[in-house]
Amino acid sequence: MTPDMGAMSAPKGVALVLHGFDLMKNHQPGQALLVAVDWLRFKLEKQGYQVIFGRYNTHQSFIYGAQEIAAYLKNNNVPTNNLSIFAYSMGGLVARQMIANGLKPKRLFTYCTPHLGTMLHVPPVNHGAMSMMPISQDLGKLNKNATETAFRSNITAIGFSHANPSPQLHDGVVDINSATGLGLGFGRPVHWLSMRVGPQLPLDPHGAVQNLPDIEPALSMFVGDVLKG
Repeated sequence: MTPDMGAMSAPKGVALVLHGFDLMKNHQPGQALLVAVDWLRFKLEKQGYQVIFGRYNTHQSFIYGAQEIAAYLKNNNVPTNNLSIFAYSMGGLVARQMIANGLKPKRLFTYCTPHLGTMLHVPPVNHGAMSMMPISQDLGKLNKNATETAFRSNITAIGFSHANPSPQLHDGVVDINSATGLGLGFGRPVHWLSMRVGPQLPLDPHGAVQNLPDIEPALSMFVGDVLKG
């Protein structure tokens, strides 16, 4: 997959955006997140920051997604000395695996990421989905990785639950304990409530909250931290 990189020379820093799982094999992954990427570019590029949208194959384990994105950063000489990452869903596991592999970003924001695994009704349709299950060996190894564990104070983990038609502590795909990484020691776990009706389908409202206006508070928090330096 080819990441979408905004053109800029000698940026103050780089913001890497990572999408989530894409069920359709021949679909360009991350299409639903493009509005959020444009929002970040509008806010950050005028401040001298480069925004890169990293695309990877979601039909394989997040381990390989991490390798894909890391190779792209290296091959394109993307500076990582002042790197911030905003990652939705599976992208949060890709980012954490990159950190386990030695990447040293300044901060990581995960948004609706299944840090402890997806909910049990989510079908294991391919290796990518299987890597996010609670029983996944890849996920178990990541959650025990010493290098990534040392970084966790720099992770903001945002999760949604829905309140309509009745309160439920999940977003239809990821429960709130998994999204906020209960027991993993993240620096800033955040639980927000969505008023969307759901879940009516397996990806609703989990898929819906990557769109505006739901995602805007998370993007604003991310931009605020990036601009603080």
